[in-house]
Amino acid sequence: MRKVGLAVAAAAAALPLAVPQQASADTPGCVTRQEFSHAHHGMTKARVNQIFDTKGWVAFYTNHRRDQVHRYRACPRLKRQGAKPTVVYHHRNGVWILTQKKLV
Repeated sequence: MRKVGLAVAAAAAALPLAVPQQASADTPGCVTRQEFSHAHHGMTKARVNQIFDTKGWVAFYTNHRRDQVHRYRACPRLKRQGAKPTVVYHHRNGVWILTQKKLV
């Protein structure tokens, strides 16, 4: 029985320690291509802002103010490629929901 206990302890010691993944707040104030790819149709504006690490700004409203076109500042690498992160939100049941996104 003692040999089994020692074997289990040795196996447990050999396992690598779990390292927590870094939060998405690695680029505050701007959006990377990877962050942009993590935003999906149906997400709330609050969740998208959390992924992007920034709130961005409202470029304009459409559809009698039920839709809002939101722009975000691109991080330097994405900016050099001429991309402007743009997201369209629709106001549904008191919440802004992502309906479209593109790098303009």
